[in-house]
Amino acid sequence: MPAPAFAPAARYLAAWLPVAAYLLAFKARLLDHGEYVTAARFLGRTGTGFGAGERAAFYAADLLLLGVALPLIVWSLLAWSRRWLRVVLVLAVVLVLVTLTGANDLSRGNVGRFLSAPMLLDAAWWGVTNPAQIRDYVGLGAALKMFLVLVAAGLAVAWAGRRDRGPAAPRPRVLPVLGLVAGIGLIPVGARLGATPFHWPVLTRMVDALAPAAGDERSWPPGTQPLALFRERTATPVAYDTATAARAAGHDVVLVALETAAHRALDAAGDLRDMPTLARLRARALVAPLHYATYPYSSDAIFSLLTGWYPQPRPEVVAAGGPAEFPGLGSVLRRAGYATFVYGSPRSTSPADARMFDRLLGTRPAHAPTRQASTIRQDDEALLASMLGDVERSIAAGRRYLAVFLPQLSHGPWPAAPGQSPVAAARVAIAEQDRYLAALVALLERTGRLERTLIVVTGDHGVRTHQEDPALPIGKVDDYSYHVPFLLYAPTAFPDGRRVTAPTSHLDVTPSLLHLLGLPADPAGMQGTLLWADGLEARRLFFFGREYFGADGYRDATGFAMASEVTGLTYRAAGFSFPDSTALPTDTPADQAIRDQLGEMRALIGWWYRTAIAGS
Repeated sequence: MPAPAFAPAARYLAAWLPVAAYLLAFKARLLDHGEYVTAARFLGRTGTGFGAGERAAFYAADLLLLGVALPLIVWSLLAWSRRWLRVVLVLAVVLVLVTLTGANDLSRGNVGRFLSAPMLLDAAWWGVTNPAQIRDYVGLGAALKMFLVLVAAGLAVAWAGRRDRGPAAPRPRVLPVLGLVAGIGLIPVGARLGATPFHWPVLTRMVDALAPAAGDERSWPPGTQPLALFRERTATPVAYDTATAARAAGHDVVLVALETAAHRALDAAGDLRDMPTLARLRARALVAPLHYATYPYSSDAIFSLLTGWYPQPRPEVVAAGGPAEFPGLGSVLRRAGYATFVYGSPRSTSPADARMFDRLLGTRPAHAPTRQASTIRQDDEALLASMLGDVERSIAAGRRYLAVFLPQLSHGPWPAAPGQSPVAAARVAIAEQDRYLAALVALLERTGRLERTLIVVTGDHGVRTHQEDPALPIGKVDDYSYHVPFLLYAPTAFPDGRRVTAPTSHLDVTPSLLHLLGLPADPAGMQGTLLWADGLEARRLFFFGREYFGADGYRDATGFAMASEVTGLTYRAAGFSFPDSTALPTDTPADQAIRDQLGEMRALIGWWYRTAIAGS
């Protein structure tokens, strides 16, 4: 009589031990590196410590899930599988769990949240496109840990396989079936055992993060106009300035978005001795020292620059549904006869990003021809040459144009000299791109178009990862990630230059450019206003980042606020930084008010897009 099928299947569970240990070690690092402190605040404790028994309780759900529920399920599945299938199933489960844990370990260490599905796909695409830069984000220690776990699990599978030489497994027995049922029944117990989200199993938290976030839904009375409601809720002023309206009519437009350009590395109102071309442009430009990005991801931030919208509709813009051409700067200028160009490296422009530019500008990025072998600098220089050629041909043909230039030379992390800070290293990379501007200015001067060209220079976003700068507070929205330089060269509108002291946003760039050009905005309206409008101090500006940092925030007349999906806490601070001491007590009016503000705004933006833009 053949041996019971569950006996050889049980040997394969030896491969589960290094994987479970890897997951538990990850959980221990999360708790030791801040989650104990956050859990104490979540529970309303004045202290930040837990006793030994309380700390052990944080692992109870993990032990139940990793030590009982999942092994029972795996063992039950293996019990009625053939030998070759057992090997394949175990190796597949091990590879998936180790890769998922390693990727989340890196994500939590760099940006402070577990990986969402879009982040995971973007990271996979970026790794394939930029293999030489993987080492900048995946350290030797992290890679070695993953390798050792995989080797240990592989050896365990090999040992179990050598002893699994019997005939094909018989039909399922009662014990494996009971094990499968018991394991499935224990999963919800392990998933929600504990008093805080930090008591939940780390595996459950990783899987939860991959699931699509629940939509923010609200309902408004019939006849409500999204634009009017948005302006009311955000105190956004309706601005029209007769002194500057149409002062740049017929001008060309160049928009330069520097990669990972934080205000700390480049203050457009500060010392520019190492950037002579930018300093020259500043003399006849509007400069906004308190300018903010809307999102810490390039494509989303650029979406806002080109549309005057927060980036929540961006996935719908890229998707098959929705309008063929999204309202914004590109659509208005194309209707006015402008040619539109965008120059972005394939290292940073995914297929989804290319489709987005197609919807926004009616064209896709021009790519450097030496994609595989070139360096980032060579890619930028090829894109610069392509832009200069298109600009010169457009001027010669008498056709106005919009050129969007997205160089990548300053993409973090930056190679630093010994003793050099990340901010100083970033400054060097940003300053080197001043020669790109010099080449553009030289061409415009030679063709007589410098005085009739609007030039925007800004950063897409600031520092986003701990790898770029360990000083970044991860898992939070922060000034370092959103505060970026901003300069708008407009010699006919600001012949003596202009300094704006109020907070401004990427939302304001498209409305301001259209105002200067004397062109009407799209009927659907925009969420920004003029960069120099009165009343901007009272406006509520939002800093979305839930899908990237695990947190959203906003600024209003009283200060800054944030809600963290990672910690489950809300924060209030006078400045754009949220130390643990700024956390609010849970279930209080102040806590709920922040959640309501953020939830309503996400819902309003989504509804506005569906009704006013998509027409649904």
